[in-house]
Amino acid sequence: MKSKNNIILSFAPWIVFSAGLTTFLYSAIIALILNIVISKKDLLRGVVLEVGGALFFALMVIVGLWFPHGNAFTQHPNLWSNIAMAGIMLGSVAINKPFTQQYTDEGTAKLHRQLSAIWGFLLLIAAVVSLGHAYFGLSNTMSTLGTIVAIFVGIKANTYYPQLYIEHIKKKLMEENKSNPYLQGNFAPVKDELEVENLQVIGKIPDDLLGVYMRNGPNPEFPPITYVYPFDGDGMIHAVYIADGKARYKNRYVQTAALLAERRAGKALYGGFKFPVLPDSKYVGENVDPFKNGAFIHIIRHANQYLAMPEADTVYEVSSELETLGLWCPETKNNPIKAVPHTRFCPKTGDLWLINYDIKPPFLTVSRIDKNGKLQFKKDIEKQYATMVHDFVLTENYVILFDCPVVFDLKKVMSGEEVLNWRPELGVRIGIMSRETGALKWIQTEAFFVFHFANAYENADEIIVDFVRHADLKLTRSKENRMPPHLYRTRINLSTQMIQHEQLDDRIIEFPRIKEDRDSLPHRFIYSTTKLSDLNAMKDQFTALIKYDVEKKTSQIHDFGNTFEIGEAVFVPKANSTSEDDGYLILFVYNKIENSGECVLLDAKNMRDEPLARIKMPRRVPSGLHGSWMSGPWQ
Repeated sequence: MKSKNNIILSFAPWIVFSAGLTTFLYSAIIALILNIVISKKDLLRGVVLEVGGALFFALMVIVGLWFPHGNAFTQHPNLWSNIAMAGIMLGSVAINKPFTQQYTDEGTAKLHRQLSAIWGFLLLIAAVVSLGHAYFGLSNTMSTLGTIVAIFVGIKANTYYPQLYIEHIKKKLMEENKSNPYLQGNFAPVKDELEVENLQVIGKIPDDLLGVYMRNGPNPEFPPITYVYPFDGDGMIHAVYIADGKARYKNRYVQTAALLAERRAGKALYGGFKFPVLPDSKYVGENVDPFKNGAFIHIIRHANQYLAMPEADTVYEVSSELETLGLWCPETKNNPIKAVPHTRFCPKTGDLWLINYDIKPPFLTVSRIDKNGKLQFKKDIEKQYATMVHDFVLTENYVILFDCPVVFDLKKVMSGEEVLNWRPELGVRIGIMSRETGALKWIQTEAFFVFHFANAYENADEIIVDFVRHADLKLTRSKENRMPPHLYRTRINLSTQMIQHEQLDDRIIEFPRIKEDRDSLPHRFIYSTTKLSDLNAMKDQFTALIKYDVEKKTSQIHDFGNTFEIGEAVFVPKANSTSEDDGYLILFVYNKIENSGECVLLDAKNMRDEPLARIKMPRRVPSGLHGSWMSGPWQ
């Protein structure tokens, strides 16, 4: 809200006029001059109270000139000023431009309508007190005091009513969350942190498997105020350590600053994507982001650093045993870097490429971390809009960016709308940035949305990009209006700058993965989650894996059945693999009947076969997002 001092300044001309310290005419002239001097900028931008005040005082000057010796009207300036202020404030509500909203970007439109109405009724009460002075013998001092008290109470309302309103909205939203499907079933969080040795294995873990499979996901510790999957929550990493044919399970929260603040408060502090509100500064300090960094979307390893990846925020480093070490600072100490959850590894150089988007300029940044974990390149990209760029791809010579028309608009939130807005008229801009020079060019194409890419590579003068294409992105879409995502291939001709889009399959898929050392190079196989029946189930519930052979245009499916829910599968190469699909697929599987979890190993070459091993988890592993296989002994 506007600061108390500024609000008092805004009302200073009204108080001067109401006090009647000199003649009616001079009081009106002084008030008009004060109004212009104090609120010049607000007058130019059409702020209701200042414009209304200027018109009112100008009218009072005319009245004073018309009746230089005074009359019954000019004897009661306090009465008319209170009526005028009440009219301006209630009128601003009537025309849907509540005057309090014109001083700040904080608060919703509904809040400001209520707050402006409170101001209006306070000034009406002050007008009644002034009426007592005019016709029932109440002293002028009491009349002026009534105006001052009304303004004082209004200023207090500016401070405390928004807090009460926000708490009311929080309670209402938390009540609605009780029926949120993404807080039920296997999406429901688990609160315990376990470590269990010698897990039961059905089948046999391959002898050559040595490493750890880690998967991250949102797991709110406290009942959230709002919850939009997969954008809200606290990061919880689930790890399966495999060596000598045995498996060990461990899970830990990523102890972000936001989670630690909520633990101090004993409750959720952040509003989330649906209702972003500034958390209580008593727990988080000043100048914090309204969006919570839960570091819950991905977990990767680079330069022997285990990195919990957020959604466009600072990255947290954890140990191989999942203990939170702090913010990741690849540039200089105490200078953390922000990134989206999806990174790209160059198998030829060992570099890790990152991007980050932001709701304030620079809206997009591209960075390169060398094989030793040090920042070597960073480029801010100028864009007109703040858009969500969740993933990107790499080729041998280029960074490929799909700038989809999902635009952040915090002002929309103020009127109760979504923070992310689908703007199809903007289309998609495909950015092609030279890895060597940073030179960037954009090519325009039709509107769609991409969460996840499989890979990209160069073929002569073409760039080929395989990805999962969504028709749009709307966070609160009903099942009936849902447009399913499909596997697409886009060809970008670098000579003609022509773009061709081709749908490769008509099945619903998401979470595409390839063998990691094919990143930026030609690939043959893509592994994705899919569903074969119950297509109207929740969009993030998958029951089968599909393996695409994009060269032969064939596919294999491993169907777990409708009593199971599966997560993303990660490719694990054999120790001495001889072909692109010579390895295993590892993933978490949820048994809905038994309410239990397993870590499953499949033969990637013969994916239809029964699992090689089903590692029984000590309890269910909640549905999550992305993970990685880290080969070799962990440190």
